[in-house]
Amino acid sequence: MHRRSALALLLPLAACVTYEVPDETLLAGGLPLPAAVAVPLPSSGATAEERAIHAWYGSVVGQMQDALLARDLPLLEDLLARHRGAAAPEWAKEQIELFARGARVLAFELHAAEAAVLEADGGTVPLGAIQRCVLHLHGDAGTGIRVLGAEGRAPARFLVAVTISDHDWLGDHTERRFSHVLTLPRSQEPGSPDGLSLAFAVDGLTPEGCLRRSSITVDLLPGVVVLEGREVPNRRVRLGALELTSYPENVEVVRRDPLANLVAGLRLADPRHFDNVFLAAHFMADEQREAALEELIRHLRVGRADVGRLCMACLRVMTGVELSVDDRLGWLRWWESRASTR
Repeated sequence: MHRRSALALLLPLAACVTYEVPDETLLAGGLPLPAAVAVPLPSSGATAEERAIHAWYGSVVGQMQDALLARDLPLLEDLLARHRGAAAPEWAKEQIELFARGARVLAFELHAAEAAVLEADGGTVPLGAIQRCVLHLHGDAGTGIRVLGAEGRAPARFLVAVTISDHDWLGDHTERRFSHVLTLPRSQEPGSPDGLSLAFAVDGLTPEGCLRRSSITVDLLPGVVVLEGREVPNRRVRLGALELTSYPENVEVVRRDPLANLVAGLRLADPRHFDNVFLAAHFMADEQREAALEELIRHLRVGRADVGRLCMACLRVMTGVELSVDDRLGWLRWWESRASTR
């Protein structure tokens, strides 16, 4: 079934460059490395010394490949420092230079995983509104590296994965997941003063509750970057993760005085205000907690069935007790047990 795109790359004065891929077809993190190590056979007329040198550098190149596969940058740099010399055969020099470039890209990947920042552009928006996000990456580890944009032969692609969990006044939640692959709009250099940035927007989707928790991650997908005019493979890297909590637009009224809103909402017993009661429990200040618990228990004892379920949902939020919102007797026993031990 077709559904509208829920995430788009923001391009000033241009159409969006975005497409959605089913989860099962997403790239899982392949390892595009320098071309497979090809150690030529020594010539038939090679001397014993030449054969020994050949075998030695075959081992060295193999160790470099293992270090790169393991993302062990210190080991790879140590191997390069010890073996980038004139004694190496020509075939080994070529392979070692490939791994020297691979080491620089690995340093960039490791730096990016630590230094990239994903943030809500302009702050968190109200529940159901479009959430704009931006990824920033700066740092010397990217010096000399250019990440290709849409104008390049092999533009960089980023996987943006979103999980949206909406919670209603009963504490139940509905979870929706979607993911998109975004293309970098223009080539950028992470090591430059401007660094690298990727802006995108997440659709608010129709709310299915009064509280939303959103989880957003951005991964650089396997591809190539340009280093000293050469395309060098890069691997998948988690660049950023962002956790956001969104509320309805009127939430500040509830946040200013949670206890007053909880008391008023319970007394009105109007389902139109149940969301506010639940949010009041969510925001309840420590100094108001006991009064709020007493109010909830009182309405649980004498209120309508729907008000009782609301009270039990609020009790769960405030206490962390894992009792059902249908277990009225269980909650009353919990309250009596709690009172007897205080």
